[in-house]
Amino acid sequence: MPSPEAELEDALARSVDGAQDTFWPYRADIVSDPEATIARIGFVSDVRPAYADPAVVPAGGLYKLFGLATSDDGTSLMLATSAGVETGGGLFYDQRSAAVCFELRFPAGERKIHTLASDCTDGAGHGLADVADVIDYSRYGEPESIDGLDVRRTVTAEDYPSLPCQCASGGTCDCPGG
Repeated sequence: MPSPEAELEDALARSVDGAQDTFWPYRADIVSDPEATIARIGFVSDVRPAYADPAVVPAGGLYKLFGLATSDDGTSLMLATSAGVETGGGLFYDQRSAAVCFELRFPAGERKIHTLASDCTDGAGHGLADVADVIDYSRYGEPESIDGLDVRRTVTAEDYPSLPCQCASGGTCDCPGG
């Protein structure tokens, strides 16, 4: 039986892998116009406005965006997410939760996403610690590093094959060969 710590690490790794899967369809838009793209993605909570005004409470979202960097080479999103596990029951019930910070790097002109470790800062003097109380992340304690988690470090188009073309009976069909 895995330990609660091992189960929590696995849950955090699944959360990071889930971010890769979730952001995959947006990769070209994130490179071309990251601010507009992030603003329209509902599962991302942009916590950066809270750096200037702690009264701003960012909308909920599975992934907390605390930094964004762009260059000619691509765009990086500095994100945090959390996970929790429950073990046992009755008198032996145990619940644990933790957060993890990571960077998703979207190279310009490439169909891939690199996942890197993050120190939970945006590189400009702000970070998750500045808004942890505002977004209720202080309860997790010090965020975990992805270096100790079993996560994919690069995902490519091979990880996301095209779905087979299916046509509904009696409907129009755009599949090759009709």
